[in-house]
Amino acid sequence: MPTWLLVVLLIGQIFIGFFAAMAMMFMACAENAPTLSKRLDRVLVSLWVTFIIALAVSVGIVIVGLINAAQYSHALLIPWPLLLLIAIIWSWVSLRAKRDKDKKRG
Repeated sequence: MPTWLLVVLLIGQIFIGFFAAMAMMFMACAENAPTLSKRLDRVLVSLWVTFIIALAVSVGIVIVGLINAAQYSHALLIPWPLLLLIAIIWSWVSLRAKRDKDKKRG
């Protein structure tokens, strides 16, 4: 993979990753704050923190790979399964909250 492409992917990962993490955290708090249990809240927050740490680690691995002229471009994939897990849990909580709200109505 050419270095310029790796740098573009790296910058994209930083901006898209941090934006996704913060946007999802804001949306989850805004939409589901009253419906989240303390346990689920702790799980989601710890997953977000882990995602941000994984994002930083993957960026660090790629930078070290660029300095050492090694190929570490696969490290860009490290944080994205965590983001997928966060999205799955968040949508499960949203669906559960909607179902509970519908039960209360009728």
